[in-house]
Amino acid sequence: MLKPEICKGCPLYEKGEGYAKGEGPTEAKVLLLGEALGSEEAYQGRPFVGGAGRTLNFLLGKAGVHRSELYVTNVVRCRPPGNRTPTEAEIKFCTTAHDLASFIAGFNLVVPLGNTALHAVTGKDKISKWRGSVFTVAVGESGKGIKVLPTYHPAAVMRQQEFIPTVLVDFQKIKQEAWTDEFLAPKQDYLFEPHPGHVLAMLAAGKPFAFDVETNSLDAHAGSLSLIGLTNEAGTAIGIRDYYSNPLMREALQRLFSSDLLKIAHNASFDIEQLEANGFVVKGPFFDTMLAHHLVLSDVQNDLAYVASLYTRIPYWKDQMKKDLMWYNATDVDATIRCYDQLQHHLKTDNLERVFKITMDLLPALREMFQIGVRVNTREQLRWRVALEKVIAKREQDLLAMVGDPSFNWKSHQQLTKLLYDVMKFPKIYSKYGEGVTANEEALTELYELTGSRLVKTLLELRKASKLASTYFAGTSDRVHSQYLLHGTATGRLSSRDPNLQNVPKGPARSIYIPEIGNVFVSADYNQIELRVSAILAGETTLLEAFAKGEDVHKRTAALVYRVAPNEVTEDQRFRAKMIVYGLGYGRGARSLAKEHKMTVTAAEHFIEEYSRQFPYIWAWRQRCVTKAKKEGYLANPYGRRRYFFGPNIVTKVYNYIPQSTAADVLLESLVLLHNSLPKSARLVLTVHDSVLVECKPEDMEQVQQTLRTVMERPIPELSDQRIPIKLGSGNNWAEADS
Repeated sequence: MLKPEICKGCPLYEKGEGYAKGEGPTEAKVLLLGEALGSEEAYQGRPFVGGAGRTLNFLLGKAGVHRSELYVTNVVRCRPPGNRTPTEAEIKFCTTAHDLASFIAGFNLVVPLGNTALHAVTGKDKISKWRGSVFTVAVGESGKGIKVLPTYHPAAVMRQQEFIPTVLVDFQKIKQEAWTDEFLAPKQDYLFEPHPGHVLAMLAAGKPFAFDVETNSLDAHAGSLSLIGLTNEAGTAIGIRDYYSNPLMREALQRLFSSDLLKIAHNASFDIEQLEANGFVVKGPFFDTMLAHHLVLSDVQNDLAYVASLYTRIPYWKDQMKKDLMWYNATDVDATIRCYDQLQHHLKTDNLERVFKITMDLLPALREMFQIGVRVNTREQLRWRVALEKVIAKREQDLLAMVGDPSFNWKSHQQLTKLLYDVMKFPKIYSKYGEGVTANEEALTELYELTGSRLVKTLLELRKASKLASTYFAGTSDRVHSQYLLHGTATGRLSSRDPNLQNVPKGPARSIYIPEIGNVFVSADYNQIELRVSAILAGETTLLEAFAKGEDVHKRTAALVYRVAPNEVTEDQRFRAKMIVYGLGYGRGARSLAKEHKMTVTAAEHFIEEYSRQFPYIWAWRQRCVTKAKKEGYLANPYGRRRYFFGPNIVTKVYNYIPQSTAADVLLESLVLLHNSLPKSARLVLTVHDSVLVECKPEDMEQVQQTLRTVMERPIPELSDQRIPIKLGSGNNWAEADS
């Protein structure tokens, strides 16, 4: 479509491609405002008819909103050269020429799609902060307040399917907000500098209450608390600043925190640790809104502001921290109890109550593991640091040889992403936070699973060795306190940080971690739990029989696939069978497996064909999982834990989800039981994936091992009362106990 006369003088008049007016009924109450035209829109002269338009239609339909009832247009009505983002000058000309300010004033609700539209309408930036918030902004000469609801642009959703649940929630708000142009502000009745009677009244009310603390340090210590926020009703909060100088207030707070009332917090472990470091005794039961949200939407951000944008009408408030800390804290605690009101409903309707109970029951054990930590042999640590530096130098030489550029810097995000996505043409992996392509560890792992590339494998090894050297072998402290996260993975597996002990490789590197003087370590490791879970859920009789007889499953697999007697299987055949079966469990294809294991594609295809023929039930079960994920959009494991799947490339995640998440929940439940049943002299030290490390007195080792067997090898109702065997070990350091 030709540009109208009104566009003359615009910087894009000559260079911009196409032109499209807005579309929709004149009586529409809602305006969807995009950035600029794409190629298909420029060609057809209509907004949102290309890939982004089809995505928009899909999302609106899923949210129960009809596009035919909305008016749709763009900030810039042509396509900038190269499909780039419009400049400030281009945006200013187009919005002025078309009098956007006056135009949008006629709608009850304006939905800016993406950063460009957000800035054009509100002057604000960072769509990831403001999306989901409903607020007003004054526009035009009249200064009329326009109600806005920003969200991600459909083009961003096309690149990052994990945005889909978020945008669906945002679009569902359209129905709630479209009926009026008035902004119905959420009640925020906050009381600052209350007296002890307000706290005691909360205790007397007997209702669940939310709490939130503000601190002057992330490290909990006496004097680190600056504010305590409390509420037991949405829309209200009290902020307490002088608890330390007011004995009556401190006593009232102590009575409240030590009561039997349900205590609600977002990332409860942090707040509890800070309160305890400042002399308060904090007793359960607890409800952690961050962990509840992670169970409901495991791939969605879990910071409080983001979570509140999904479950409440409180607009984004985190930019108030430096302006008014009291208000900021009160809003935090108000948002927390509002999220609780919604999340407890989601947990029930999504059948997540059982796995949430396990999650909350595990918090005391994880906090104890963090607080006590694990001893470090500093002399052994230094020896390992020197050895690792040599490994890093060798891996860097290997990488530069593959890249063919001696100046290549693998630590440069820009150089690395250019190599992976522009030069190697690998599938693009985008940041979860809308910051473009990423080459972080998670992205590299996914790329390796998809491609089997030796270069990506070397990058992973280099990054791992470098991280080991800087994280685990560079310290001088004789004790580390790793923090375990229940929200770190979508599968429910525990992750850890500061340091991440789960990245310490098996073998001698673990020898630096030692028990207290006079104690020993006892380890327990589930034996091939993910493969056993798959066999049980698939009803794969061949594998189940092999497990029941205690056979070497990898040798049996190799014998069946290579059609030789078990005693004729070579070590190479066994190892190859083991690694390929592992790869198949992550949805790897013949080309990827062939490249990794230095075999022809034909040989890899033959292996896959034979494996599917010898183990038909497990193969069919995986295909059913993929079909169900595509049809219903999610999978739930036997414990009820669920994950949503979107986009075309879901096979890798689907294949791996049920086995890994079920194994995770089996272990989490075991940790809860062990924390409550180990002898008094014993304690949980750490856990890595499918294993547990316990510290105890040598004379109690036999009792500890018996407890580990009783608890971890219990019949599991969710797996048809099957038992998963464990391998026990012991030693004077972690490496010895693991061997």
